[in-house]
Amino acid sequence: MTAAPERERPERPGEPALVGKLRARQAEQSLIGKRLDAAAVAAAQTVVGDDLDPPEDEHVPPAMKRHLARVLLGRLLGEIMRQEQ
Repeated sequence: MTAAPERERPERPGEPALVGKLRARQAEQSLIGKRLDAAAVAAAQTVVGDDLDPPEDEHVPPAMKRHLARVLLGRLLGEIMRQEQ
C-alpha cells in the first residue's frame, strides 16, 4: 500500500511545496504492541520504505528519499526511547 501525501502550498513563491500528512502504516503496524527497543526500531526502519512512493526529481532520487525516511524514523524513535528512560 502506498501513502498518498497531500501537497501544501509553499509560504513564499519559488519555495518547494511541503508534503504533509504522510502515514507510514506498515512501519506503524510493526511497532504496535511491541516494546520500543533497538530491534523494534530496526524492524520499522526495514518496512518504512514500503510505505513510500516518492517522486523522481532532479535533485534526489527516490531511493535516497526512502533512505532518508529510514534514517529520520530511526532518529525519531531513538529520541522517544531516550525520553522514556
